[in-house]
Amino acid sequence: MQTIMIIDDEPVVREGLEVLIDWHGLDCQIIATADNGAAGLQDILRLKPDIVLTDIKMPYLSGLEMAAEVKKTHPEIEFVLLSGYSEFSYAQEAIKIGTFSYLLKPVEELEIIETIEKLVMKIKQRKEVQVTVETYQTMDKRYLLKELIINQKMANSLEPLLKQAPFALIQLPTLETNVEGYRAYLSERGGQGEVLEFSHGSNGYLFLTQVTKPEIDLADDWFWENELEDGVVIISQIRNHTAKLYEDIQANEQKQFLFKERVLTSERLGIAKKGASKESLSAIQQRLLEELTAATHVEEEWHMASLSHYFQRKQYSETQTKVELSKFTLSLFQELEERLNDPLADEHKETILEDIMKSQSLVALLRLLKHEFSRLHQVYLTDVDNQNIVQKMIHYTSKNYGADLNLQFLATTFNYNSSYLGKKFTAEVGVSYSKYLDQIRIREAKNLLKKSNLMIYEVAEKVGYNNIDYFHKKFKTLTQVSPNEYRKKQNQEVCS
Repeated sequence: MQTIMIIDDEPVVREGLEVLIDWHGLDCQIIATADNGAAGLQDILRLKPDIVLTDIKMPYLSGLEMAAEVKKTHPEIEFVLLSGYSEFSYAQEAIKIGTFSYLLKPVEELEIIETIEKLVMKIKQRKEVQVTVETYQTMDKRYLLKELIINQKMANSLEPLLKQAPFALIQLPTLETNVEGYRAYLSERGGQGEVLEFSHGSNGYLFLTQVTKPEIDLADDWFWENELEDGVVIISQIRNHTAKLYEDIQANEQKQFLFKERVLTSERLGIAKKGASKESLSAIQQRLLEELTAATHVEEEWHMASLSHYFQRKQYSETQTKVELSKFTLSLFQELEERLNDPLADEHKETILEDIMKSQSLVALLRLLKHEFSRLHQVYLTDVDNQNIVQKMIHYTSKNYGADLNLQFLATTFNYNSSYLGKKFTAEVGVSYSKYLDQIRIREAKNLLKKSNLMIYEVAEKVGYNNIDYFHKKFKTLTQVSPNEYRKKQNQEVCS
């Protein structure tokens, strides 16, 4: 519907034009009236109507002067001038400033209707052309932007856009995402640049100009809040040129497998790489193995978190991650088989390895391993449960002699009375538990003194003695020599 303003200093004329013409039937709507040229000019510039019907001779500002002033900044606004004077000079001036029609008063109703109908048709045609041109311009801009970002083909027509550095690129699972919602969200929070979208392959992309760190954080927030169920959003790092934006996205896309986040940023990946524990894969495996074969609870969540951090720090590809975890699991199986003295079925191993290779994410893969390790722990516990309580104590001590062990701790662990446990242990083993523990610790200390270059206090700590003097006393009691003397003697035997 086209908008109309009527400006005339005669109330009868204004009201007559409003009432006599079926404006709605002409697809028009009167949005304002004014009784002089000065007031009319202000309303026109504020409301920007499509058509203005105005008298020529009015107080303060004539219709011709008002139309000429409006046409300087809004040439698209159409004017129909009404006058009671038939001088040709008025018509000439009206044509010169670009008014559509010049009608003499008194104006016939039919004449006004015909004039407005022609104007409405002209305006609609112009708007249709304008929409078509804008559509093609937008499509062209998107195509050129895609060529620039994806294929690194410079486009001269994008030169004004490329002056709006720095830039960022966001990869969406699909352009069906509410791009307008994100654009409005960003604008409401002070975003200054443009947000242009284009598609490539099955993904959608948003190209951001004049982007800053806070705006990237806002993007992160928005995509998290609008829970995307169909994939991961990847945000490139901010750059002052477009050359590496798509490379950033592609590199980060390879790391989707490692992260459970719905939004991946270059910064988040960098933090994961720098901030994770530096624990090696073999150390994680050894720690997990010791717990699996101990008669206590296994901290699966902790071990799975350690594995997750390890691979996020390494940022391996999906295939490399699966290969490394397959080798990790097979090695663990082998160690368990040796300790259980009972080989696991080959079919079961093959099933686990197949499931590893089929996993869609590191989270799913670790969930699979957590379940398997929990099952293996139960298998081992069942094997241990077939032994009596003293055998359980001996087994636990052999795995945990470096910890702060005592009879009371074991009684709590195995849910026994400590006095009963102490008497039963002494009866079956022939020495008290504390003496047995010292024997195990000193035996391991001798191995460390013989095979390592650890300092004496380090050996003491590793086998469970935090007091170096107490360690010396116990060592000499059981071996008749001091730790230093024992090490020298062993070295001499090797050299002779």
